[in-house]
Amino acid sequence: MSIISLGLAENYAVLGNTYLDIQTAGTVKGFMGSNFLSYPPNPNLDSNGIRLIGSIPNAPIVNGATAKQAIADVNTAISQYLQRPEVYNDLAPFDLNSIITGPGRYTINGNLITNVDVTLRGSATDMYVFISTGSIEIMNNITLSGDLLPQNVIFIASKNMFLGGSDLSTKYGIYISTSSSFANIEYTNLIGRLICPKARASIFSSATITAPQFA
Repeated sequence: MSIISLGLAENYAVLGNTYLDIQTAGTVKGFMGSNFLSYPPNPNLDSNGIRLIGSIPNAPIVNGATAKQAIADVNTAISQYLQRPEVYNDLAPFDLNSIITGPGRYTINGNLITNVDVTLRGSATDMYVFISTGSIEIMNNITLSGDLLPQNVIFIASKNMFLGGSDLSTKYGIYISTSSSFANIEYTNLIGRLICPKARASIFSSATITAPQFA
């Protein structure tokens, strides 16, 4: 089965809709962007659509029509992710590790969490799509085995997305929140993307985001 493209969003490491929220210094490899130019002026944002409390990561910022199209491409890709063959559809599990049987689409009716480190196994053409009707909170390592690619591991939350942990963890994959609230990352080394096509994307303490093409 063909791989699904994120279109222009594949150039981004961090992509928000209303603005980006930078709380502390971080490192980003790949474009940062938001669709903030389509919204009324906000005195809390700088000219790049960033609410800056910490330091801007060393990454190019691409907004305007390009970011707007990237967000549209994400929404198109989401509809395609929903067409992947389903291997799981049930109530929310105690943790992600308890439901994994192999590549495919997992529909979790409720919140999705982790309590232990998770390893996903597959080939370069395999895809995992985890879709939660609630929030997704990933507090442990998400690692890949075999030739599985980070751009083929997709987490989609209908509510908030939160990536973190008490220690600096490593997570692979594309993490998307479709809520009107936020997608947050902290204390995490992410090889993938953080995307919030309806609201803000936020970078907090000790976060590093590396788009897959730079990994």
